[in-house]
Amino acid sequence: TSRQNPLCKLVRSLHSSKGRREQNLFLAEGRNAVDAALEGGWPISQVLCAPQESEKWRNKVPPETQFHEVAPEILEYLSDAQTATEVLALCELPLQQSDLKFENLLLLLDSVSDPGNVGTLIRAADAAGAGRILLTSNSADAFSPKVVRASAGSVFHLPPIQLENNSSRTIIEKLEAQSTPILIADASAEISCFDFAWPEKCAIVLG
Repeated sequence: TSRQNPLCKLVRSLHSSKGRREQNLFLAEGRNAVDAALEGGWPISQVLCAPQESEKWRNKVPPETQFHEVAPEILEYLSDAQTATEVLALCELPLQQSDLKFENLLLLLDSVSDPGNVGTLIRAADAAGAGRILLTSNSADAFSPKVVRASAGSVFHLPPIQLENNSSRTIIEKLEAQSTPILIADASAEISCFDFAWPEKCAIVLG
């Protein structure tokens, strides 16, 4: 497979927010991320893997998903992961929604611009049992390759809400319209998160 192959160009385009929006796809890189996507029944359009791993992945991939064997050096070119990648998946972006619906806890990430931090917080929210997670428009793209890798598969268990308008003002207005308590995380607060009387439903803001 040549680097000029249309499929290679498509995969490379998913490293930018513009490319992900235009293609309505995002990239899952590596065994853990692709396994999490498959186990969660996430819509996947195409899978690319190294020839020596072909039999294993072909048996895991749904029959409607396009499957490609790709030379290891091409996989290395297509991925920006620091370690060698044996498999890549092109996953469909979640549909945008106009309403903000959730149960129990919503984690709102405001101005969290580092992709590694966003991925780590998605993973922590998933482990803590949060109902949903939402990022403001001035945060890192929740479906960038770095965020997906840092989430260690949690982006497929707790996918961030894709609002049509995710400006901070719009989100706060939607929460206030629902009379949802909005809590601000503050490292210097007098009450710890362990002593706080949590409401049954609330939004906690980090950033």
